[in-house]
Amino acid sequence: MSQPVLFHGSEAIRTLCEQVNVLEAGISSHWVDMHKEFSVNQGTLTGIKGFGENQPLRAGIKSQIQRVTHQLFQNRFRVMGNGFSRFPEIDRAGREIANRQNRQYGLDRLRQTLTLSLLLEHIPHAFANNEEAALVIGDGFGVFSTLLLFTNSVKKVIVVNIIRTLIVDLSFIQTALPDIGIALATDKTGFDHAMNDDRIAVIALKADDYQLFQGARVNLAVNIASMQEMNPPTIANYFSALRQVSGEPIYFYCCNREDKYLPDGTLVRFNDYPWHTKDHIMLDELCPWHQEFYQLKWPIFRPYDGPIRHRLAALYRNHP
Repeated sequence: MSQPVLFHGSEAIRTLCEQVNVLEAGISSHWVDMHKEFSVNQGTLTGIKGFGENQPLRAGIKSQIQRVTHQLFQNRFRVMGNGFSRFPEIDRAGREIANRQNRQYGLDRLRQTLTLSLLLEHIPHAFANNEEAALVIGDGFGVFSTLLLFTNSVKKVIVVNIIRTLIVDLSFIQTALPDIGIALATDKTGFDHAMNDDRIAVIALKADDYQLFQGARVNLAVNIASMQEMNPPTIANYFSALRQVSGEPIYFYCCNREDKYLPDGTLVRFNDYPWHTKDHIMLDELCPWHQEFYQLKWPIFRPYDGPIRHRLAALYRNHP
C-alpha cells in the first residue's frame, strides 16, 4: 500500500496557497467572477467575495454600533429558533466562535446556528454515531464545520470546496479551534488514513477530489447556499458521490435558491438537482431564515433575488 499523502495544520493551508492559481475543472462562472481579486500574500487573504458577510470586530464606536445593530435586527430571526430545544446553546456557541475569529455575529452566522438547531431537532440520531463523519460541501468561512465541532455534535468533518474558498474555510476553522487536527487529503490512501485517525477532526478535500469521499463513513451531508452557484454537472457529481457513501442512512440537508442564473447564463434550479423519486423527504419548504436580509438603509429588511428552499432528505441508495 502506498504511503498516505496528507498535509497537516498550517502545512495544509500553505499547500493550498501554492495551488491558488490552478484552474479547477468544475469551477462555475460565478466563482471565476467572485475570485477575480482573490490573493494570498504572506498568509494574508484579500479579495474575499461571494460567500457571505465577514465584518471584523474592532475597537471603537463604529464596531460597537454594528454589534448592537446586528442584535436588534436579528430579533425576528432569532424567534425562529424558539421551537428548537438546543437553539439557545447553539446560538451561544455561534457567538463565541465569531468572537474567537474577531468577527461580528452577523445574520449569515445566525442562519448557521438555526440550521444546526433544526437538524439536531429533526434527526438527533444522525449525531449519535461517533463512528461516522459529517460532510460539508461549500462551507463559506468554515462556519458550519466549526459549529459542528465546537458543539461536539460530531467528532469529524469532511470539508469540500474549491481551492481559494477552502483556504478561507481552513483558516477560519483553525482560528476558532487552534488545537484541532486538520488535514488536507489528496489521494484515497491519505483520505482513508485521516478517516481512521482520531487526532484528525477536519479532513479537507479540494472540489476536484470530491470522489475521495465515496464509500466513506458519512451519514450527514450539508450544503447551504452554494449548490446554487455550481454548474449542474458538478451538482450531479456530488449527488452521485453522496449516494455511494457507506453511512446508513445518508441524510442530506440542502438549502439553496429555487432558481438562479450564473454570470454565463447557466440556469441552476433546485428542482432539477438529481433528486430521486425514492428519496425520503423529511422537510421541504421555503427556509424561513433565508428569505430576507437586513441593511442600514430603508427598507431595512429586503427579500433576496429569489426564494430559497431547504430540504432534508434520506437519500435513496442506488448502488449494490
